[in-house]
Amino acid sequence: MLFRSLGRTGVKLSVLGFGTKYLPENVENDKRWVSIDNAIKAMHRSFELGINHVDTAYTYNNGLSETATSQALKSWPGKIHIGAKIPTHLIKKRGDYRRYLEEQLTRLKVACIDFYYFDNVNYQSFLSIDKRANWVREAEKAKDEGLIKHISLSFNSPAEEMKLFTDMRLFSVISCGYNLLNFDYNIAIEYAAKKGIGIITTEPLAGGKIVQLPAKIRTELNSSTRNNTELGLRFVIANPSITATLSSMKTVEMVEENIFYVSDSTPLAAEELKNINLYMSKLHDIAKKICTNCGDCLPCPQEVNIPYIFQLYIYYQVYGLKDYAQKKYSSLETDPLVSGKNALSCFHCGLCIQKCPHQVEIADQLKEFHKTLSPYYRASN
Repeated sequence: MLFRSLGRTGVKLSVLGFGTKYLPENVENDKRWVSIDNAIKAMHRSFELGINHVDTAYTYNNGLSETATSQALKSWPGKIHIGAKIPTHLIKKRGDYRRYLEEQLTRLKVACIDFYYFDNVNYQSFLSIDKRANWVREAEKAKDEGLIKHISLSFNSPAEEMKLFTDMRLFSVISCGYNLLNFDYNIAIEYAAKKGIGIITTEPLAGGKIVQLPAKIRTELNSSTRNNTELGLRFVIANPSITATLSSMKTVEMVEENIFYVSDSTPLAAEELKNINLYMSKLHDIAKKICTNCGDCLPCPQEVNIPYIFQLYIYYQVYGLKDYAQKKYSSLETDPLVSGKNALSCFHCGLCIQKCPHQVEIADQLKEFHKTLSPYYRASN
């Protein structure tokens, strides 16, 4: 296993960490439920092979992620670094930060959390919550008392805001999504790392989408890696500004495979990495011409999830993830993790076009996207 220094924290982390956003499941008679036992087995195997940090959150799997993590850590006391995220949507007033921190410490059965993340905020909402809940002071107090070691930020806002957060000089660690399909944060990550902030990225395989990338893209990339899994993982850790990346691994086999690929100490060749960046940047630019995913088109009076539908079309058309995009579109109105309605609910009111900074003909596009993404439409025509 490879290890890197986490900014100026003095901590050394394995380049791969165990994410618990998606835990293993048991399936029987079309019913699914979280398997704590299998989650513990996967975590234990990862620790045996050198992973030394695990990441969880108050809301993951309705709290079961923290339960599984606490049980897995019983056999590894003091040896594994813990990252946890506060439930930002529940922070309403002063004292809430401390209350949820203490609840998570109890859930995890630890006296201290290594990386405690402010989560799911942009710059303005962070300041707004601080004004009413005083959570920055409460975080600093908790750190002084030894309840948390490093004040951290889980980031998913526009890239330019990462620089604003960096310049606050509050955070020791910043976590953000970064992979072959999403490297918008590249410059911001480099900026934060140069300021001494430790960078831990998430979703190195884009939730499995990179594994599904068509053979055509691998051919164009002319990569020396053996498959898409290795390509996705080694691309992320090739970035010198990134300390580690977190992967949600549901099985022991997945743990062993991912660790096998990241344990190769031979970096991707400079020419190969340059080719990968150039090719994927071209696809990225094509995607941005379809939609920048700014969200200015929302809210839709008919609750159509416009950015999500545009993103699915991009996956289908630009990246060749056709099965994935169609499956996700067909489950849009039934997936509990995704809000909003599909394109059929659009009645061409034109409000979204007025709000779009690029004046995209959104209503017409939605109609065409439905034809492409709906398996029912394609089957009937």
